[in-house]
Amino acid sequence: MRHIRPRPFLAMTIALFCIVHAPVPGQGAEDGSTKRDPELAALMVRLASVRRIEAKFTETKQMSVLAKPITTYGLLKYIAPSYLEKQVGDPVDERYVVDGEKVTVADTNKNRTKTFSLKRDIILWGFVESVRATLAGDIDTLERFYKIGFHRGKNWTMVLEPRTKRMKKVIKTIEISGSDNRITQIKTTDPSGDTSLMSITITDNQ
Repeated sequence: MRHIRPRPFLAMTIALFCIVHAPVPGQGAEDGSTKRDPELAALMVRLASVRRIEAKFTETKQMSVLAKPITTYGLLKYIAPSYLEKQVGDPVDERYVVDGEKVTVADTNKNRTKTFSLKRDIILWGFVESVRATLAGDIDTLERFYKIGFHRGKNWTMVLEPRTKRMKKVIKTIEISGSDNRITQIKTTDPSGDTSLMSITITDNQ
């Protein structure tokens, strides 16, 4: 059984970082609020209209220290406004749940579970909100953590750039792409150029 890797660009895997106290976003943020694009605001309304999502995912991680990419598969679940779950079923058996401010990390094979407060880890908190706040259409929370770039073509892409120095050390950008009120892809790049690309296939969208 492979140990859970504490890579900074992996949305839920960051939960295994050493927990540290950090300033709350918005207190000492480096930039002011992002000027809001009307089309981005309209997208947030459409995203907020979805109350429950279940999806399959394929996540491919490319790291300079590895000879070849690592690919994992599993399930995602979101229940508005604050429940987010990631189940990895292949090649490992792990489960990550964020419910409000509570984070639970479970290693099924080893029968181990760890629970802690989301707000104790600024990096994990910000990463979780990149996905959860987007799904909830919560632009205010997104802007606490990120500067938001928005591109609209046949589909749409949001480019999130961290505001705080602490987050910039481990996250360069998060690109979230989708169509209408569905997220189809999340690409995360860290400052070294390592990437994580998650492709999402939604099976239930209510």
